[in-house]
Amino acid sequence: MILRKRLVFSLILFVSSMSFSFAQRNDSLRFESQYTEMGHFLDNIHDSLGAGIVLMKNNENLTEVQEAKLNFVKDRIHNLYELDPFFNPASEILADSGEANSLFSRAMEFLIQSRPNKGIPLLLDFIKTVDKKTDSAVYAKIYLAEGHRQMKEYRKGIMLINDILKNDDISIYNRAFAYNRIAALYNGGGSCMTDYSNDSVVKYSKLCIEISKQNNFTEHLATSQNELAFIYRRFGKMQLSVEYSLKAIENFISVQMYPQAMNASIMLAKTYSALTKFDKANKTLYRALDHGDVNKDKALFIRIYLSLSHLAFVRGDAHAAYEYQKIAREMQGSIFNKRIETEIYDMTAKYNLQEKEIKIFEEQQKNKIYSQQKRYLIIIIMFSLLLFLVLLVLFRFKNRAYKALLKQNIQSQRLSNKLEAEFKGEDNTNSINLDLVSEDEKFLQLGKQ
Repeated sequence: MILRKRLVFSLILFVSSMSFSFAQRNDSLRFESQYTEMGHFLDNIHDSLGAGIVLMKNNENLTEVQEAKLNFVKDRIHNLYELDPFFNPASEILADSGEANSLFSRAMEFLIQSRPNKGIPLLLDFIKTVDKKTDSAVYAKIYLAEGHRQMKEYRKGIMLINDILKNDDISIYNRAFAYNRIAALYNGGGSCMTDYSNDSVVKYSKLCIEISKQNNFTEHLATSQNELAFIYRRFGKMQLSVEYSLKAIENFISVQMYPQAMNASIMLAKTYSALTKFDKANKTLYRALDHGDVNKDKALFIRIYLSLSHLAFVRGDAHAAYEYQKIAREMQGSIFNKRIETEIYDMTAKYNLQEKEIKIFEEQQKNKIYSQQKRYLIIIIMFSLLLFLVLLVLFRFKNRAYKALLKQNIQSQRLSNKLEAEFKGEDNTNSINLDLVSEDEKFLQLGKQ
């Protein structure tokens, strides 16, 4: 009731302030007034949401199902913050991490989220940027093998780890890590790969445990213990499986690897269920919820709620089974919707990029064609000019030859006239006339003959 009154009061205050602001003549004053009141309104919303969570927590004797519902409310509030960081009071809107996160750290985040299709390309890009002989490159290759495991490409991952283990110069830490991951690869592949896969899981897990105990590699120790718990459960050695699971959970918690501890707890609960120890299974799952954060480990919370639903059904509590199932499916739906939106956004971005690349290619082709046409035009013009010069030279040469021929004909005619006059005893009138006529008239007379 108090929460509702605060929200209504905040809304009335915000609307009244907006009305007052619109009455202002000065745009700057109006904006500043709106900005101030919007800040107060958002502060009231944040306070109201926080107060609501506190009030729900303060209820005495919350049932396990009610605690699950409380986690679901937290998840929905977190989804509101993810929808727009402006709603998150802890967010820095102007902060821009840029390239602060390395390729490797982003790749690890994707692998932790079981999204190897996003993580593997980043790992490959990271490996290209570092010296292949360094510990960083080896460490990245081991994580690459983990990516192949998540993609169910077990043989490819095993081949990669075997190549790494052939190198005697790798660090003890990387060797323990490699033993751990090759055990997980054999465990994932199972007997479909080889009849000795289970033996390989035990062999490499124990090698990793031996190195980890000697060098205090607690994270690898816990992971290998969890691997052995899984394989012993497959062998039907339930008590051994329980012992290794308990050790793994304890070691995971000691190094604050809470998501891994939750995952190991889920397997331990399944083992207890197989032993019909339903109370222990139930307590194990609820203890795991205390170590997790619903906003960061949503997928694990979903798995735990599904397991709790199954336990409730087995114990005959249909109402609790339904409530857990409903919460799990609604949280699952939000994850799928978010991933679908992300995929749509990625596909849209790729489509827009491809469209831009096509336009750029078309422009390049147009420019190329235009350049070729321009080049051809220049060649044609140069060829035409050259042809014109050649024809001009030929014409001038022909013109000079023609003039020389005319001159020679005139001289021949003159000489002929002289000879004819001498023989006939006539006056050399024509010759004199020819000498008196101009050059142009000579050409005209010669042309008439």
